[in-house]
Amino acid sequence: MVFLYAILAILGLIVLLALITPKTYNVCRSITVNQPISEVFNYLKLIKNQNEWSPWKKKDPKMKQEFTGTDGEVGFISKWEGNKAVYTGEQEIINIINNESIESQLRFFKPWKSQSDAYLTVHKIDERTTNVV
Repeated sequence: MVFLYAILAILGLIVLLALITPKTYNVCRSITVNQPISEVFNYLKLIKNQNEWSPWKKKDPKMKQEFTGTDGEVGFISKWEGNKAVYTGEQEIINIINNESIESQLRFFKPWKSQSDAYLTVHKIDERTTNVV
């Protein structure tokens, strides 16, 4: 009987946590770049440039990539198919505010379907320094 109560208590705790846990969350990182805001922004809005710094590209340098549209413009889509470290998905630029922000939608297909919003924002510190979040 004690075992049954323990199992019921664990299940109750799981249900309670599911009810009170936030359904969304944000993860932010920032870096200061010693370049003017316009140069940093024009570099960041080109999705293909992510191959130079993306941790996912480092996990699978041989991943297959396909591009649709004009890089750096709303509607551009970067698709990838890689190993078990990166799986399969796509990224689409959905909004650009010049020298302010780039909004993308990340759609993952394998190992499970999910969708996330991604934002890159730039903030001018001075004429030669930019903060990227």
